[in-house]
Amino acid sequence: MSKAQQLQLNGIYKSYNNLPVLEDIHLQVFSGDIYTLIGKNGAGKTTLLEMLVGLTAPDQGEIYYNQQQVQASSLHWKRNIGVALNMDHLIQTLTVEEYLHLLGSIYGLDQATAASRSKSLINFFYEPEEKIAKPIRSYSSGMKKKALICAAFIHNPAILLLDEPFTFLDPAACSRLCDFLSQQRQAGKIILLSSHDLLYIDKIATRIGVLDNKQLILDSDYENFKQENDFFKDNKMLKKILNYDSKNLTVLEEILK
Repeated sequence: MSKAQQLQLNGIYKSYNNLPVLEDIHLQVFSGDIYTLIGKNGAGKTTLLEMLVGLTAPDQGEIYYNQQQVQASSLHWKRNIGVALNMDHLIQTLTVEEYLHLLGSIYGLDQATAASRSKSLINFFYEPEEKIAKPIRSYSSGMKKKALICAAFIHNPAILLLDEPFTFLDPAACSRLCDFLSQQRQAGKIILLSSHDLLYIDKIATRIGVLDNKQLILDSDYENFKQENDFFKDNKMLKKILNYDSKNLTVLEEILK
């Protein structure tokens, strides 16, 4: 698979109230990659994704897409990215179908294409018994998360930016999302996500990065990470970085066998 397309972060710094959040972040994600960021709460994962979306700006550093510098707040850039960050961004008074149709029109899709993609996404992610004909505000957290994920895919973007996409989803929905992301990877999409769930990371990740103490302390091919895992054999280090419970530590032990 060609890896010509790439998303690149060079020397990213970010602080809030003079307190550093991210320091000297260098990162590349290629076409056909599912790059997974892990790190404890507050490590800067969401901040990094928010910078790529244009919700906040880096104090220093640049973002590039295919060797062209990106202005993350620009409309042109936003048409290239699919975003699932915060369920508060959903329009609560609409049904998921209405919401997807609206987003489709905003992204310039004709009505037929928006309707077709909306139907396909809804049928893929929602169970038949889930009552989606009601306003999103009445949905469960899992149903709202599905709406957010569908919205990220509606315009068939080249880049997918997902913050904790497995949170609130039941195992069946997580499995479907893994299948969908794997399909998107095979189609050559650039996928950058954060997650704490090693079970699903292990199913889909091609690259992995660890954020700790404001820095990217590990950036690795995922298969190499599993084969050269001395850094992660220390459970104290894992608990420090990832706040894992015993269940996740058990999953890690199985993965690294």
